[in-house]
Amino acid sequence: MRGEIIGQKGDVLTVKLFDELDIKEVKKQAVDGRYYVYVDVFEKDSITDLQRKHFYALCGDIETYTGYPLEAVVSKLKVQFMEEEGLTEYPSLAVNQMKKTVASHLIEYVILYCIHNDIPFRKQQFYLSTDINKMLYALMMKKICWVTGKPGADLHHAVNLVGAGNNRKKFNHLESKYMRLSREAHQEAHAMGLEEFC
Repeated sequence: MRGEIIGQKGDVLTVKLFDELDIKEVKKQAVDGRYYVYVDVFEKDSITDLQRKHFYALCGDIETYTGYPLEAVVSKLKVQFMEEEGLTEYPSLAVNQMKKTVASHLIEYVILYCIHNDIPFRKQQFYLSTDINKMLYALMMKKICWVTGKPGADLHHAVNLVGAGNNRKKFNHLESKYMRLSREAHQEAHAMGLEEFC
């Protein structure tokens, strides 16, 4: 249960609840007619509810695609992440158990896992990554559109274009910058111009 401490007088603490209190459930836990609680102060740099939702949404995408149960997907990814990051303990997504930065790395790990294993996203969640360049590179190598997430994307010259009249075989492509775009997005980028498209 979440809340905010709004006052303290001696050993009496006043808490404003953010979540609804299920009084029937509380009464079931009474000890000699008294109700005991454990107060844990939320750490500012702890994993957020939104990060937790993103992680489980991505795991849900993997579950949908592979058919493996969600619990198995979550467990497998946590163990693989733990090994890759050199963690000594199984990562917990509970409040105050994981730092925001570690949660960001975990989400990035799962996004890369999906990209490398051709697992489609229900929602385009590449923006969740802390290292967008790493994501865009992975999408580039797997030929996935940066805008739509569709596979089989075209290579779009974004900067230092080949242009009409240039010989593609003699053109120095190392001086260009590229994007992966679906056929529709590629045509739209050419029609609008890069600045307006982006």
